[in-house]
Amino acid sequence: METNDSEFNRIVDSIKKIEEEADRVKNGAASEADRIKKKGKEDVAKLEEELKDVSVKKKNKILEQGVKEIEAEAQEILEDGKKEASNLKKKSLAKKKFDSLLYSILE
Repeated sequence: METNDSEFNRIVDSIKKIEEEADRVKNGAASEADRIKKKGKEDVAKLEEELKDVSVKKKNKILEQGVKEIEAEAQEILEDGKKEASNLKKKSLAKKKFDSLLYSILE
């Protein structure tokens, strides 16, 4: 019977060791899963920040290009306006001279 008891105790000890090893593996796996989740969250946050930076740079580039185009168009309109003003001034001066000449002839 003694052999059976020691054999039984050996089996129980082996089962306890297996359970301890299973618990150690389970805890290690849980710890690794937590580490992976944390790393994943950090990576996602980093990617979100990079995406935000790229988006801001792209937006600024588009805005700068738009401002340049608007400024160029405004400059063109200003030049056209100056030409028109100059033409009107010339026409007005010519009309005044014509009117003055006409009045002097009629007097």
